[in-house]
Amino acid sequence: MLLAQPTPVAVWLDAADRPVRLVYRGARYTTIDQPTPLPQDIDWPPGITHPPTEPRTPGWRLTARSTATGETLVFDLRQGASGWQVEQVYS
Repeated sequence: MLLAQPTPVAVWLDAADRPVRLVYRGARYTTIDQPTPLPQDIDWPPGITHPPTEPRTPGWRLTARSTATGETLVFDLRQGASGWQVEQVYS
C-alpha cells in the first residue's frame, strides 16, 4: 500500500542502528528479518527533464510482526528531520 503521506512512527534501533521494533498506528511490531538499507538515490525514468537533485535520507525495508495479532507487514522506513516515517507498507 502506497501511503498518500508518510506516517510518523516510533522506531527502536539496535547497536548497529538497524530497526528492531516499531509502533505503527498504535500497534507494536517486532522485526523478524534482516533490515535492508533503502537507496538514497532515486532512479528517475528517462522522460523526466528536471528531477530533484537532493538525495533522500537514510532508510530501511524490513518485515515485522505485530506482537498483539501476529499480522506481518513489510515496511519502508525513512528518517526525516522530525523523526522516523513509514513511506510504504506491504502486506
